[in-house]
Amino acid sequence: MCKNIRHYSRISLQFLIDNDQYGYWGGSANSTQYKDVIGSPYFNVDEMDVTQNGNFWTVTLSGYYFACRQSSSCDGGAAAKLGPGDLYISTGTYNPTGDSATHYSGDTFTSAEGWNYVVPIPVTGEVSGLYALNFDGITMTNTDPLGGTGWIYRSQQAWRRGATGDSLGSASVSLGDTLTFAFDAGKIPFTGTMSFHWAMECGNDVVEGQVPASDVPPVPEPSTLILLGLGLTGIAAYRKLRS
Repeated sequence: MCKNIRHYSRISLQFLIDNDQYGYWGGSANSTQYKDVIGSPYFNVDEMDVTQNGNFWTVTLSGYYFACRQSSSCDGGAAAKLGPGDLYISTGTYNPTGDSATHYSGDTFTSAEGWNYVVPIPVTGEVSGLYALNFDGITMTNTDPLGGTGWIYRSQQAWRRGATGDSLGSASVSLGDTLTFAFDAGKIPFTGTMSFHWAMECGNDVVEGQVPASDVPPVPEPSTLILLGLGLTGIAAYRKLRS
């Protein structure tokens, strides 16, 4: 479990702090020397704010990268060309390579870590949602929009795609000075924790970690609700006869 988590007194609110002493760096062989952010401060993402309200989760990422990418003059327009990624989720055991003392600086995104869901940023004509994850369908971090291969970036970090099958729950995505994913997780199991992963296209900054999750009872099936209603009706009739 990453130690880059601070707990607050407000119910169901956690933060994954990306730039403190325990912040997750992630990396690959050609990028660990760049520590938290490659191209800082233009690609800096400060934190991930995670809120759970029953089955509904809201995940908001904030940092200079989101403001910078809205300006073609910021960093020569590089941030605007390298887009934000999808939100990847694990409801199982979170076991990144390394430890907090090294900021997990050698960790990459692998199927062995238990990632099993994704909330994609919808492209034109698509509707977002919560989907089971097809690991082989993921587009990993790269620098294709910048052209050539001379740019330094973090490779093997999940960026976009991987959604498979029908949506398991509704979701919405809002992008501006921050990036917010809101989704209904009522159809997926709660195991006491939820882990999240996010990166921009080049992986110049990656936010990843684990937060506590409340154990939410499953929503009753419609047939169960009907039976429950009939049972309550029977009780009411019985009481009326006795009176």
